[in-house]
Formats: sequence, C-alpha cells, structure tokens
Amino acid sequence: MPKPHPIRVVMCPPSQDNPYLASLSEKLDQSGCEVSGGPFTPWLLLSPKVRAADVVHLHWPEHYTVGQGPVATFVKAVLFCLQIAVLRLRRTAIVWTVHNLVGHDAKNPRMQRWLNRQLAARSHALLVHSDAIADVVAREYLRGDRSKIHVAPHANYVDDYPRGMERAEARRLLGIGEDSFVYLFLGKIRGYKGVQELIGDFGRLADRGATLVVAGQVIDPTLATDLASQSEATPGVMLHAGPRLVPDEDLQKYFGAADVVVLPYRNILTSGTLLLAASFGRVVIVPDIPTLLDATTADGMIVFDRASPEGLLDAMKEARNSRESLPARGAASLATVSRWGWNEMANAVLDAYKAAIAKTQGPGAAVLEGE
Repeated sequence: MPKPHPIRVVMCPPSQDNPYLASLSEKLDQSGCEVSGGPFTPWLLLSPKVRAADVVHLHWPEHYTVGQGPVATFVKAVLFCLQIAVLRLRRTAIVWTVHNLVGHDAKNPRMQRWLNRQLAARSHALLVHSDAIADVVAREYLRGDRSKIHVAPHANYVDDYPRGMERAEARRLLGIGEDSFVYLFLGKIRGYKGVQELIGDFGRLADRGATLVVAGQVIDPTLATDLASQSEATPGVMLHAGPRLVPDEDLQKYFGAADVVVLPYRNILTSGTLLLAASFGRVVIVPDIPTLLDATTADGMIVFDRASPEGLLDAMKEARNSRESLPARGAASLATVSRWGWNEMANAVLDAYKAAIAKTQGPGAAVLEGE
C-alpha cells in the first residue's frame, strides 16, 4: 500500500484572474489536495510542478493548442499531444473539465474538435457540469461512452462577491429611474454572446419605460466600436463596456438594479454568468440550448426559441409583462442554486481525481491524509 499523501494537482492554465478556478482551487486545498497553477506557456513538462503532479487538471485546452496563425497552431498542437503522451507514460492522471466543445473564437473548429477528441480519449477522467452536457460530450468525443465522465454541477457564487445593495441605491448610482424596467447583460462581450442582436431587439421593443444595461469587458476593437454606435442610436441603452472586467464590488450594483438578466447566446455549453445571475436572485432570459436548462429551476429562466426571429423579443416582452412575479421567481432560483456550493463541487471533483489516479496507479493510490 503506497504511503498516504495529499493529491498533488496542477491546474492548467493557472487560476489567476479566473474566479471559477480560484474558488475551486481554494476548496480543493481545504479538502487536503495540494493545488498549484501550471504554466501559461505551452511547455508544460518544463514545469517541475507538472512533473511532480499526481493530477494535471486541464481547462480550456485551446490555451495550449492555438497559436498566432496556422503554423504556430500546428506546432503548439503537436507539442501538446506529445506532452499528454509523456504524462501518460509518467502515470500522471489527466483530468479535463469540458467547458466548451470548441473554443468560442476558433479559427479552425474542425482541427479543434479533432484535438479535443484526442484529449478526451487520452484523459483518465472528464468533468462536466450537468448530465445534459455529459450526453453531448460523450456523443461528440467518446462515441457515446459516458463511463469516464464525471458530473460536478457548477457551484453558485452566493458567497463570492459583495451583495446587499438596495435596488434604489443601485439605480441611483446608475442614473436609472425607479419605475424603469431594467434588462441587464453582464459579462465578457464577445460575438457569440449575441449582444448586438439584444440591442437590436431592445430597439424593436420601443418601450420608453425600459432600460437596457450592457456591462462588461470587450477586447475586440471592431466589436467595441460597433456596440458604441449601435447603443448611441438606440434610446434607452446604457453601455458600460471597456477593456477591463466589471469590478467585483460593482456586481451588486448592476444585479441590484436589474429586473431581469438577458443572456442571448448563439451557442454555448455552460454559463458561469447564468449561475452568477441566479446567485443574485435574478431571473434569466436564455436560449433553448439544452445544456443551459438544468442550471436552475424552470421558474428561474425565461427560455426563447433560437430558431424564431421573434424569439428573443417575445421573451423580453414576457419578462416585462411578468414584472410583479420576477422577484419571487428569482428568490426561488437563488434558493435552488444555494444548495450546491464550492465545497460540494470540490468533493465531486475530488472523486474524479481519485478515479483517474486509480486508473494510473491502482486503487488506493495517493489517498488523502486523514482519510
């Protein structure tokens, strides 16, 4: 029997400014793991921490496989595959949390899908945030086999950010009238998130008693310019977008002012912003993407048909007409997501680590001290 020791985990890429990875790493540390961040560079095996790890836990592998241009991407992809092979030879457990089927800005999605299939086949365990996602990932990458997919529902953000700002104060700070119906989009602003369509449909709504707040980080200069022009031409739109993320302390201001949150994504596998909105007790307008629909209660969402040109607009009208019921629905959604926090998620991830380690070293390997 191997001498018990904490499971040494390297998160790749490192957490740094990512609240999801930071919170998960903290709870895994408290569970007895030794969690450290891997390198930003594609040279994983040059890191002593990676070479000493029991588990290399991958997130967003395109960070290591996509370069500037096709030649750089090919070189990085080959290097990544070779290093995964070496890690397997070293009997290091490879765990991959599948956040996306391919990167949202993939220049060559076919190549990324091929690489992700290779990674799925060579990982000892895959983690996903719902059964619906497990079905999709198994179908896309594992020929329908779910045997090494572990479900760890996304933790809530109830205790992660300042909260408690009153609605009146939030609206005063934003310069929004108390009677206005407020739609909110918040998060990183990228093309696939449908913000331009949202502004367009808000304009079609033609509701002088409504305000649309768009707050978040936008890096693409062309998109930033287009959004600014579109917002200026659409009465009632408040655009709070720039190169930086929304500060943590400002989240309560935006969510506190909102009647409903709108996330009109064109395509996505899972959404941390949806959980964030539910954690602030807000009902969310979402597209009919199956992998989003079990994130909270049905009452916590207003679902629209992506295939319908009127789908988003109709959902916005439904929210407007349901104003009186939205606070109670948001409170019920908050109660639901509050049942699953970072401790519960870390325990589920830890189970996946143990299953992966057992495949590389046999049952009982790397047992946590104190168990």
